[in-house]
Amino acid sequence: MFHGTLLSGFGWNSETHLIEADDEVWANLINSKPEAILFKTKKSVALQRNASFICKR
Repeated sequence: MFHGTLLSGFGWNSETHLIEADDEVWANLINSKPEAILFKTKKSVALQRNASFICKR
C-alpha cells in the first residue's frame, strides 16, 4: 500500500493496538499518502500479527 514511501519512525503499541509515531512523522506520511490517515487512529488486532514486518522502532 505504501510502496516507495519512507516509513522510518513508526512503531507498534501492543497494548493499544495502534501504530505510533511523532506528529511530524505522521504528517509526512499523510502528505504523501492521504489514505494513511486511517491508520493513525484505527485499532487492529490483525495488524498486530504483521506489526514486526510493518513497524520497526
